[in-house]
Amino acid sequence: MTACLVISRGSGRPGQLAVGDSIVVDGTGTAYDGIVSTVIELPGDNPDSFYIETHTVLGSDLDSLTGHWSFVPNDIIDAAGVFTSDTLGKVRIFAAVNGITGQSGKIKVIGKIPGDSTGPEPTLAFPDGQPDGQVDIFDLVNMAYHWGATADDKASKGGPISDAEFEALDVAGPGDFENGDGHINIFDLIVLADNYGKDIDVSEPNAAPSLLASLPIYKGAISELLAMSSGSTTQNAGRIRTLVDSELDLGVLLRGVSGMRAFSFDLSYDSNVFEVLSDSDERPVFEEGTMLESETSSAYTISRNLSSANTLGMVNIASALIGKESSPDSSGTLGRLKLKANAVGGSQVTLRNLILIDNDGRAFAVPDVQYEIISHQKVEDTRLLQNYPNPFNPETWIPFELNQDSNVSLAIYDTAGRLVRHLDLGFQPAGTYLQRDRAIYWDGRTQSGEQVASSTYFYTLKTEDYVSTQKMIILK
Repeated sequence: MTACLVISRGSGRPGQLAVGDSIVVDGTGTAYDGIVSTVIELPGDNPDSFYIETHTVLGSDLDSLTGHWSFVPNDIIDAAGVFTSDTLGKVRIFAAVNGITGQSGKIKVIGKIPGDSTGPEPTLAFPDGQPDGQVDIFDLVNMAYHWGATADDKASKGGPISDAEFEALDVAGPGDFENGDGHINIFDLIVLADNYGKDIDVSEPNAAPSLLASLPIYKGAISELLAMSSGSTTQNAGRIRTLVDSELDLGVLLRGVSGMRAFSFDLSYDSNVFEVLSDSDERPVFEEGTMLESETSSAYTISRNLSSANTLGMVNIASALIGKESSPDSSGTLGRLKLKANAVGGSQVTLRNLILIDNDGRAFAVPDVQYEIISHQKVEDTRLLQNYPNPFNPETWIPFELNQDSNVSLAIYDTAGRLVRHLDLGFQPAGTYLQRDRAIYWDGRTQSGEQVASSTYFYTLKTEDYVSTQKMIILK
């Protein structure tokens, strides 16, 4: 006989069975086909049993039956029907009715973390989403939205809130960071900030989080990174250049949004070349921008260093307006981070996992953006250096150094002074152009594409305030 017993969530939230919850018995080829049962009582003296009242799908009453629960040892269902598990992860409740056995759907058992007050799945106890076992940007927004609510007046700030959700938000009080004081205030926010990021998996920073994959893209939103121009730092579109041992102010810009209440993003970089400067508490230094400015509300920001032992450095920034008001701006800065170049090198810096939350609590994703970032030693004088290899056949590289940004070109002449090839490099920032991936490349061909003959040739570098010539030899 094939049979299954499906225990629905019914009126209880996941992990709880209450009087009135439905149990659907489906026994193929048996007298139990089409029987719908309802829990009517859970005996206090025997919590591993339950009484059910059965009837057919047509409403005909059948005899009352007694069923029995089974589950992982140390998990219990008490007389009130509340299921409690000490087993983190996904578990099932098994039940038997008159010899027909079955199981519930998977029940996710999470650890309780102070500050975790909401999640993506609503229940009766948590209409806006029950806690999901991690403290993230949505918990920060939820606390900010209900800021100032009290046990006596839960609906005065941020709209209605259930008793269970208020209890999840009210986690601390003056001198007691383990018990609430009946107010959602700064003490609760301190605990949330201390636990922010707990149980969020950052072991695979290059993989898009499942949450982001499920979020809609904010249409028209454009994010950018902007390096603040200085004597040591320049930016040309998607390329940023800075000097070794210098600090770099990197701004995060956002355009094309409205009514924003919160945001969260990660910034990844090569920790072998750069570091993000931190304060005395080892939190990334972050200067709040203009996007969450409001006349009546202030923003609260959490900055975290997510860097691991590998070469990928990463920081996370989360910020939310305290109160119900949203930002009126449609463009501006989310804020600025401070970076420092500790070595010469080229790599990428990426603004990733950007989440925006609007005044209606809706979450949106914004596509990642990546920039090339190069650090170099300070150049005292512009110089043209000897090509390599020399002599050569058929190709060579011509290194040079620039002490200031400039348009750059290179002309190659034969021994009679005739122009053989002209290479226009365009605008180039100050720095060293020594390695093959940065030096000027010549393939030994004329302007028309013909291979030149063995001989001595002269090459002349021109910038806006510098001209220099060297000679080179082709041997075939």
